[in-house]
Amino acid sequence: IFLRYCRNMAPKYDIVITASRTIGWGVPAIHFLSDVVWNDELNQKYGEPNKSGSLIKRTLQFIGNLISGKARYDLHPNDVFVANSIWTAETSKPFTTTTPVVIHPPVTTNFPSIPFNSRQEQFVMMGRISPEKRIEEAIEIIEKVRKAGFDIGLTIYGSFDGSSYAEKIKNIANKHSWIKTPGAVYGKEKASLLPQFKYGINTCQREAFGISTAEMLKAGIITFVPAHGAQKELIEDKSFIFDSKRDAVKKIISFLKLPEEKKKEHALTDAVQAKLSKNRFKEEINHLMNGIT
Repeated sequence: IFLRYCRNMAPKYDIVITASRTIGWGVPAIHFLSDVVWNDELNQKYGEPNKSGSLIKRTLQFIGNLISGKARYDLHPNDVFVANSIWTAETSKPFTTTTPVVIHPPVTTNFPSIPFNSRQEQFVMMGRISPEKRIEEAIEIIEKVRKAGFDIGLTIYGSFDGSSYAEKIKNIANKHSWIKTPGAVYGKEKASLLPQFKYGINTCQREAFGISTAEMLKAGIITFVPAHGAQKELIEDKSFIFDSKRDAVKKIISFLKLPEEKKKEHALTDAVQAKLSKNRFKEEINHLMNGIT
């Protein structure tokens, strides 16, 4: 009903914007592609497995799709698509009516500056506790690094909501004293906690941008990410990008062997700060809007 309402009201306005994914407005619109699962084909390929739900849920979804009608996915030939990464743009391009423009989102949180030497010799990961995040792989990686003789731990920030996957990760964590699961953190609490860590890791292979990775980078955390998905676009040094669990273990061990001063050099760069700034985002959006209007 909401989507149908959007399509009916759109002709009254000069500019219409879909803030996340797409809506078939019936007039030229700007769509911010915040993820790659914005239509049925992409959802089938990149969506969470086993999410079909009960018969009642599927029936209601079918009725909802009928009610929304063309407003669901009926894109306009002159729509503008703003992708949050090169990966999202390339993945979405076969389904968009025009070539997507890439504008990376900003990190709006301001993190306090904590000297690298004063931070915890720990890894942190943050985000949804869901299967596509592959949290168990991060645990396996850190466990193998520990077995190589490095006394490091892993803190997982996220909402353990009682789902089967959350319970699975919780059970694994409870078996290891070096894993902490304090729950989700937001706002000022997140701003104060993140800069206390030296290292970060993300093992999701279908991250459309990776806002949690971007936040870790802006907080001065040295972060390791997979070669799949968009997160590698945020990392300047390939030695922090891994293509397998084995490669991740190898690269983390190699880095941890470096002298402290050498590690510190990788903690934060001006280029990363500029890439994730609010001013850069506003400038690129203004440039886009000026080109449209």
